[in-house]
Amino acid sequence: MNIRQICAGTIVLASGLALLSPVPADAQLNGANQNRRNQNARRPAPRNYLPELKTITEGVATRYGVKIVVDPSLFVSTLPKAPDTGLTADKAMDALVIDAKDASWRRVYLSQAQGMIVPAPEKLADSVRALDKLEQSGLVLENPLTGKATTYLKDWAVSPNFKEELAAGQFNATPIYVLYSQHANSLKSPQEELADMQRRSMELMMNLDPDQMAEAMNQGMQMLMNMDPDTRSRFMSMQMQAGMKMMQSMTPEQRNQLLQQSMQAMQQSGGPFGPPPNGQGGRKP
Repeated sequence: MNIRQICAGTIVLASGLALLSPVPADAQLNGANQNRRNQNARRPAPRNYLPELKTITEGVATRYGVKIVVDPSLFVSTLPKAPDTGLTADKAMDALVIDAKDASWRRVYLSQAQGMIVPAPEKLADSVRALDKLEQSGLVLENPLTGKATTYLKDWAVSPNFKEELAAGQFNATPIYVLYSQHANSLKSPQEELADMQRRSMELMMNLDPDQMAEAMNQGMQMLMNMDPDTRSRFMSMQMQAGMKMMQSMTPEQRNQLLQQSMQAMQQSGGPFGPPPNGQGGRKP
């Protein structure tokens, strides 16, 4: 096995394990991205059945005499079905979230000062998502400039007198049902989400020193090793296959440039081929 083969295997392994793989120059990245765009153009985009879900939700809202707000960032990957008419309102909401990606629902109570003026769906969904993700409980946030304070109490037990407690706190006792995505970027396909994560990962890497990067890589490796053997094997196999397909999708020129840069980076960092002689150049494959 020659150096170029070893280097190519190293690139695939590094990309598969989300470790440090050499990054091509912008021109090379743009060329590779264009290839992928051409390939993706031939594939039909995954359909979002959100309009169908909204139509079903309107029927459910009418059936139970409630207000239901649907988060516009929901991605519904399969054609949804209307809940059985014999279900309660809560069970019907449970049925609605089955077909949507990362979906959940909550009852929301607006202040009496707002009346029943419902905020825009995306704004209300953002607020529900933010509150649901808060871990800290029992917070009071004061703004001295305005003389106002915001309170937050997590996991407040719902008592039999809940409606009376809401009224005492100046809230409407009539809830709004909010069907929302647990992740704000759910409109993106899984491929787009993964690509965004990789871009953020590259940005973070550029801001770390070698010791910090090594520690992050060690934590990632520990996560991998903590998987059960079957899951770890399947994960590594899928990533290796994806890495090989990525290499095959590149033009010979792009692949050659990537391999050359990879070998140079390994030589400069004292990798398996050793440091460059006298700090100049490197060994030829």
